[in-house]
Amino acid sequence: MGSIRERRVMDNAIDDSGRGQRNRRINQTRHEGAANDIPEYAPETEGDQNAQPSQGNQTGVLQLVEAFTRVLTDITKKGKLHNGILEFKKLDPPAFKGSADPLDADEWLEEIEKIFSVTNFDNDQKVLYATFMLQGAAYDWWKMEKHTHELNPEPYTWEKFKTTFYNRYFPRYLRRQKEKEFINLQQEEMSVYEYENEFYRLVKYSLEIFSTEETRVQWFQQGLKPEIQLGLAPFEFETVSEVASKAKLVEWRLNEVQKETERHQKKRFRSTNLQVGEDGPPKKLDTQGRDGKSTLDDGGQCCRCGGFHDETNCHLNSRACFGCGQKGHLVADCPHKS
Repeated sequence: MGSIRERRVMDNAIDDSGRGQRNRRINQTRHEGAANDIPEYAPETEGDQNAQPSQGNQTGVLQLVEAFTRVLTDITKKGKLHNGILEFKKLDPPAFKGSADPLDADEWLEEIEKIFSVTNFDNDQKVLYATFMLQGAAYDWWKMEKHTHELNPEPYTWEKFKTTFYNRYFPRYLRRQKEKEFINLQQEEMSVYEYENEFYRLVKYSLEIFSTEETRVQWFQQGLKPEIQLGLAPFEFETVSEVASKAKLVEWRLNEVQKETERHQKKRFRSTNLQVGEDGPPKKLDTQGRDGKSTLDDGGQCCRCGGFHDETNCHLNSRACFGCGQKGHLVADCPHKS
C-alpha cells in the first residue's frame, strides 16, 4: 500500500511538472507573438539625430515642399508682374497700332528697348509689357502670333519677338534699302551737323558691314565735302564724334573766309563803280556806250586800284586826280569839286 501511494504521488508530480512546462512554453509563445505585433522603438540618442526618414515619408515631404514652392513662386511672379507693369507705365512707353512706314515700327521698338535698358525686367516681362502696348491691327497680329507659338515648347524670348516683329513691319528688303542709303550717303549741300545726324540715323542698318568704329570713321570722313576733307587731312581720329567735331570747326572757318571774301568784293565793286562828278554828288559810272557795249577796258579789273580798266591806264600810274583826271593834285584837293 505504501509503495502504491508513493508511485501515485510521483506520477502526479511528473504530470504537474509537464503541465507547468507546457504552460510556460505557451505563455512564452504568446508573449513572443505579441512582441512581434508591436513596432520596435528605440529612444533617440545623440548619435541618431542625423538619421534619415523612411523613403515613403521622404517622398511625401518632398511633394509638400514642391507644392509649397510652386505656390510661393506663383504669388511672387504675380506680384513681380504687377509691380513691373506699374514701373513700366510710369516711364510712358509709346503705343503702336501698326504702320505702313517701316521707320515708325523701328522707332517704336527703339523707344521700348530704351525703357528696358534702365530697368531689370526679365525675358517674360519684356515680352508681356511690350505686347501690352500693341493696339489695333498690331495687337491683332500679336494674338495670332501668340496662338501660333502655343504649341511650341520653347519659351518666347525677347529676341524672338524682335525678329518676328521686324519681319512683319520692317522686312529685310526694306532694311537693305536703308543700308544702300547709308553706303551712298554724301554731305553735298548739308551742313556737317545735318550730315552727322543722317549718318547716325542710317548707320544702324549697316552694322554688319561697318562693324568697327575704325571703318565708320573712314566712311564718315570720305562722305564730307572735299574742302573739309582737306582741312582734316593732317589729323588722326578714333571716333566719329571726333571727326564730326573737327569737321564743324573746319566748316566754320571756311564759312568765315567766304563771308570775308564776299564783303571785300562788294566793297571793291562799290568803290570802283562810283565816280565823283564835277557838278554834284558821286554818280554811278555809265558802263554802257551808245553802241550797247561796255565802256570798260577789255583788260578786266585793275589789280592796282580794283577798277575795271587796263592796268596801264590806271590813274595810280600817272598820279592823276581820280576826280578830274588832271595831274598835280589828289581828289581830296581837287579844285573842280563843287
